[in-house]
Amino acid sequence: MDKLKFLPCLLFLFGCDYLNKYPQDKVKLKSQLIIEQNAALTSELDSSSGVYEKIWGQEYEEVFSKLPKSGQAARIPRSGHWYPEKSGGLNSTDVLRKYDQAYNDNESKATNWEAQNRTSAISWAGHCNGFAAAAIRHREPMRAVYKNGVNFSRQDIKALLAGIYMNAGFKFLGGTRCERALSQTIPDGRLNACEDINPG
Repeated sequence: MDKLKFLPCLLFLFGCDYLNKYPQDKVKLKSQLIIEQNAALTSELDSSSGVYEKIWGQEYEEVFSKLPKSGQAARIPRSGHWYPEKSGGLNSTDVLRKYDQAYNDNESKATNWEAQNRTSAISWAGHCNGFAAAAIRHREPMRAVYKNGVNFSRQDIKALLAGIYMNAGFKFLGGTRCERALSQTIPDGRLNACEDINPG
C-alpha cells in the first residue's frame, strides 16, 4: 500500500498532538484568527461605507446608538413570491407561456430557457434575489397590460421583473458570520464580528 496515503493523517495527528502539548501556540493561532477576521470585517465595513455614501450621499452608520429612532424608505419594497426553482421557477406560473405567446409567436423559447437554466433540485434556490432587486427598483404594478392580445396581470409583471433582475449586480451590506467562540468586541463600538447583520 502507498505509504504517502497516510501522510495527511499523520500530519493532522501530529498537529493536534503538538497543540495539546503546547497550548500557548493554540492561543496564538486562535488570536491570529481573530485578528484576521477583524481585519476582514473592517475591510468589508470600509467597502460598504464607500458604496453606501456613493449611492445615498451619507455615511454608513455602524454604531447602533447613533442610528435614527424612526424612519421610512422613500419607496417601500413590496412583498411577493420567490418562484422556487425546485417548482420550475417562473414556469411554476403561466407567465412565460404568456410571454412566448405575446413575443415569440407562441414558440416556447422563454419557457424552455427557464426550464434549462433556472430549474434546480436545491430546496432554497429561487428568484428571491431577482424579486428583491425589482421590488427596490420599481414601484408596485398598478394595473394589468395587454400585448398582442395577451393579458399580463400585475402578478405576471412582478414575475417577469423578478426574472429580468435575477443577475443584477449587488453589494452586500452586512456582517460576517463566524464561530461564536472566536467572538471579540471591536474597540470603537461597532458590532461584534460574529453578530451577523449590522442594523445600520
